[in-house]
Amino acid sequence: MAEKEFRVKQIFPEGKELVTVSGAMGSTQQDGTIVAHLYSEYKTVASLHTHHPAEDGTVDYRQVESRETDSEVTRVFHSSISLSPQVAKQFAVWLIERAQEADKLFSGLDDEKDNEHDHAN
Repeated sequence: MAEKEFRVKQIFPEGKELVTVSGAMGSTQQDGTIVAHLYSEYKTVASLHTHHPAEDGTVDYRQVESRETDSEVTRVFHSSISLSPQVAKQFAVWLIERAQEADKLFSGLDDEKDNEHDHAN
């Protein structure tokens, strides 16, 4: 039996930014889909200062409410995706394969740099 030709058109919208993702969180929905919210995470600034405006709209920057934030991180949610269980499994396999390829490509690079440095001296 002859195979049918199947073509895929790919569209990358202009202005689409590449976002570095630190993690994902989400859940399984009642309809069986899996929702993941992708986020970036970074350490919050060391302290936070809050200035309260007066009734006339002016701000006295000498009066500051301050608190330490050493134990805080900030999460910025960039996107959410919804996947069927089948697509989630396919995506997981694809992602693990890419991670393994990256490990192979970049493992040992630090050792090579150290060796080059040792031989140069």
